[in-house]
Amino acid sequence: MFDRLKAFLTVLPILLYLITLVGVPLVFIAVISFLSRDDHGRILFAFTTVNYNRIFDPVILSIFRESLIVASLASTGTFLIGAPFAFFVASLKRRSQNVVILFALFVFWTSSLIRTNGWMIILQTNGILNRFLMLIGLSDGTTRYLFNLPATVFVTVYMFLPFMILPIYVAAESIAPTLRDAARDLGAGHIRTFLQVTLPLCKDGILAGFALVFIPVTGLFFISDTIGGGLRMTLGNLLHSQMAGHGNNHPFGAALAMILLIFSVIIVSFFLFLPRSRRKKQVDGR
Repeated sequence: MFDRLKAFLTVLPILLYLITLVGVPLVFIAVISFLSRDDHGRILFAFTTVNYNRIFDPVILSIFRESLIVASLASTGTFLIGAPFAFFVASLKRRSQNVVILFALFVFWTSSLIRTNGWMIILQTNGILNRFLMLIGLSDGTTRYLFNLPATVFVTVYMFLPFMILPIYVAAESIAPTLRDAARDLGAGHIRTFLQVTLPLCKDGILAGFALVFIPVTGLFFISDTIGGGLRMTLGNLLHSQMAGHGNNHPFGAALAMILLIFSVIIVSFFLFLPRSRRKKQVDGR
């Protein structure tokens, strides 16, 4: 009895923190999502489901599709760049690993808004990139590298690289070297060892990396506003406009936030239970 009370008192501060700063605001948003507003944007305490019905509007669905496209491209890009880097770092000696990871993450200690503005200076028409390409004769100075989907995805990949690198690095670094040695002793080459030993054992890290990138990108708005010029509306832009912009429709914004939360829970559940279900099938198969 005393041990249970001691354990409860230990987690009580964290529990109060979660209830106060996570649970209460979440309930507040959920309640607002079922309310309506008047012509001046003031919230009316009248129950309605019209905010959720609006989500099935073709325009809103197209914005959801746009957000999924950006998130999918960004997640794939971070994986293609971050995974090889993570595997390379994991193959180094422990002291070298710490140094490389430190330098790789050093630039990300700067504010994301500052880094975004830095990319705007580089990619703008009279920016560093265009001037360099003009200097070597590969551009006539009229090419636009800003305010388009490729630029938005590129900067998003740059921003979220650490979220893909770290989980894969941790998974790869935790693999016992004896497993790879055993595969080579059995005649497997480097490529086959990587594909049949290293990669399968890093599935959890890869899935975690995709989840850590995909979920926040779906609600991101400042990169598409700055680098994309606001020309392509995403879910994050729509939510921001309803809560803090010209839309001034807090109930609809709250409904969008709840849908985004539900979608995130589904994605996280998928990434959590997929490896477990596969492991269970493997055990049952044996």
